Amino acid sequence: MEVLIFQIVIIFSLNVAYWFGSDVETGLHYVMIVACCWTVETLLLLFFPPLIVVQLAVIWGTVLHIRRRAQGKVLH
Repeated sequence: MEVLIFQIVIIFSLNVAYWFGSDVETGLHYVMIVACCWTVETLLLLFFPPLIVVQLAVIWGTVLHIRRRAQGKVLH
């Protein structure tokens, strides 16, 4: 259960980083900084390979989702 809560915290923090940007470009920059920090934290502190893969997939899958959503805002 703790693992799921932690994944939700990661998703929430990435979305909050995007919302803090004054525009789309700044928001995406903040998301990349937070995603890189989460990636470093994952690689340094986790020792169970399946959990590392899941957590990295959550981090970068969320980044991909936010970027796609942001591209839709720019195009419309």
